[in-house]
Amino acid sequence: MEARGIRNNNPLNIRRNSVNNWRGLCLEQTDRQFCQFDSLTMGYRAAAVIMRNYDILYSINTVSSIISRWAPASENNTLAYIRRVCALTGFAPGHVLHAGSKSCSRELCQLLLAMATVECGCDLMHDAQHRKCVSAGVEMISYMV
Repeated sequence: MEARGIRNNNPLNIRRNSVNNWRGLCLEQTDRQFCQFDSLTMGYRAAAVIMRNYDILYSINTVSSIISRWAPASENNTLAYIRRVCALTGFAPGHVLHAGSKSCSRELCQLLLAMATVECGCDLMHDAQHRKCVSAGVEMISYMV
């Protein structure tokens, strides 16, 4: 069976929230917990916007602090999540990633693909379609910074 995040075009499993009106949301949201996007690109774009906001608004910009906020210990094995993402990307837990900077788009793509791999439970780091979609999603927010 295909992972929920893949079915929803939401590979980082962004939760539904009435405050957020993401670009690219499907008009009909049939998943009660997680957003459903009309394309993988828009799902990755939304995740990139969140990472950018973590950096710019809250100074949350290390791999460890990003994942601790994204996947809190009250709901996840956060340390295992951090270790897995670091193993997939080669980043140290304290690696600083300025998602609000145009110059870090390649690193942001790597982080998002690694997090999606953990969230969906399948290797998306080497999946050509996901690599293309995450790049397009990150590119879409580059004008915002």
